[in-house]
Amino acid sequence: MKDNVKVQNPDPQSGLYISDRSGCVVKAVFAEGDIAYQMGEATEILTGGILQATLHCVQAACGENAIGVERNTFAVFMQPHWDEPFASWGSEDEPATKEANKISNFGDFTEERLTKYYGASTNNVEA
Repeated sequence: MKDNVKVQNPDPQSGLYISDRSGCVVKAVFAEGDIAYQMGEATEILTGGILQATLHCVQAACGENAIGVERNTFAVFMQPHWDEPFASWGSEDEPATKEANKISNFGDFTEERLTKYYGASTNNVEA
């Protein structure tokens, strides 16, 4: 959007980039009206790797034509309750992932990942 009017993407290099299954970074291209599902790290751990997280980043539009252009997306995050037990689909004797042994619930998982990736924690957020 630019000045509340829908415009074409001013930079063909901008958009969502993902790491494919071979580890190559590729631009993810979707048609208008498509829906994309992206798996997160919790899903990968909980399924013992059956579903795999999608490493990704977004490249903003650059150049003179991109000035004042807004990129709008609508993301819906689905996650377990904060105190939901966090265990993979492996057995007690043989868990599907080592990660599942270290974390007791989804809240602990979230805290650990916020600290690992951002040096932040939900404990620092004021209600």
